[in-house]
Amino acid sequence: MAERKINLDDRKYDALKRLLAAQGRDIDEEIIAQIEKLYTRTASEDEYESEIPKDRMAVYGIKAQGETQYFISSRILTLYQSAVCFRDYETYGKDLTVDSGIYECFGEEWTDFIRENLFSVLIKAMANDERITVAAVYNLDSETVKVYDRDGVTVKHYTLNSFFVALDAAEFAHRRNDVDAEYALRKELAGYEYLTEPLPPQGCLEAKLLICEAALHAVSTNLDYVDCKYTDPLIAVLYDTKIGLQSLANESVMRNTEVLKPYLKEQLDYYTDQLWADGYLEYYGWDRTALAKAIVCTIEEKDLRDFAYSYIVEDAPQEGGEHTDESYEITM
Repeated sequence: MAERKINLDDRKYDALKRLLAAQGRDIDEEIIAQIEKLYTRTASEDEYESEIPKDRMAVYGIKAQGETQYFISSRILTLYQSAVCFRDYETYGKDLTVDSGIYECFGEEWTDFIRENLFSVLIKAMANDERITVAAVYNLDSETVKVYDRDGVTVKHYTLNSFFVALDAAEFAHRRNDVDAEYALRKELAGYEYLTEPLPPQGCLEAKLLICEAALHAVSTNLDYVDCKYTDPLIAVLYDTKIGLQSLANESVMRNTEVLKPYLKEQLDYYTDQLWADGYLEYYGWDRTALAKAIVCTIEEKDLRDFAYSYIVEDAPQEGGEHTDESYEITM
């Protein structure tokens, strides 16, 4: 990197250096960051295009210890391969600097570091550029994974725990059933995203958090007698999802029942299906309607609880094909 000299007023420089130091910030780093921002705003995407390799590639980001490194890999070209490498990074590379850990686990020979603005351009180019095979960002600090769809717009967020659970299942299917590893991982991940961008309308995310918390409480209490080999993975996934959603939810919206109501049925169906599919609860005498009721009964806000319960009663078929307005007992 070439060295450049910038003439600044000494008085202003010293004053700014002192003020930034009081905030724990370095003036030289701040100046460089501002220049990078200026470059991002003024440089054209054509300049970035000249930096893109001509062969197939995947683009990744890894964040750890407050530092994010973006890079291109010409060898790790699938989400499955990158997940295996990142698992190695989490095990062996987290005590190294981020760039050294990436070299260690992804291979120095096939890795080229890039700036964040080029990473963003490559994401947008995915829809029309077949050279770019996959894009993902692994975040050790927040324990999340972001996977970008080929449209260059949609981003699916997973908790790190859910992602590794899916990876373990995909590896098992690959070894035992000779299933394509990439296909198996994508299949296992389906439905485990706790957030999909572009962001949903206001209230949808918060309703998802509300029902996720209710489902977690139902599994931990109402189903505590069920074999733990079924419930423990559910609890782990629900807990991680709750943590991820809590970091994004708006507390004021969480208290606004009218904003949440339009999204309750969709989220109740989603989590009921998730527990019903994974828990093998029919062997314990449950049916899907009873499971939905168990989830709803753990919602503390009475107005939302009653509203969600009305969906269950409406959807549950009774003898003769009729519905019933049966009452229910709330146990907290």
